[in-house]
Amino acid sequence: MNSVNSKHDSNYDSILSSGLESSRESSRDELASLIASVLDVEASRIQPATVRSEIDEWDSLAQLGLVAALEETYNFTMTSAQMKQCDSVPEIVLILAAHQILV
Repeated sequence: MNSVNSKHDSNYDSILSSGLESSRESSRDELASLIASVLDVEASRIQPATVRSEIDEWDSLAQLGLVAALEETYNFTMTSAQMKQCDSVPEIVLILAAHQILV
């Protein structure tokens, strides 16, 4: 009976992980689309490791727009330090995570 429960638990964990990964991928696609929209670039240019210096359109004015869009979309307020750190996709993901927003 233990092997049956173990097998069930393993299958459940696999299904759960798959669902969470799919959900996370969808959330990251939405984040990339939001960033691309604010920067007025193709979404394909926004990758998981994209940094501000790689996107000419990601200037100081776009940075402000991005902060505003993130705060409005995800309903939170960044600290001034977070606003300064918001210069790459990985940093944005970390900032969102700090506000319990998983992407």
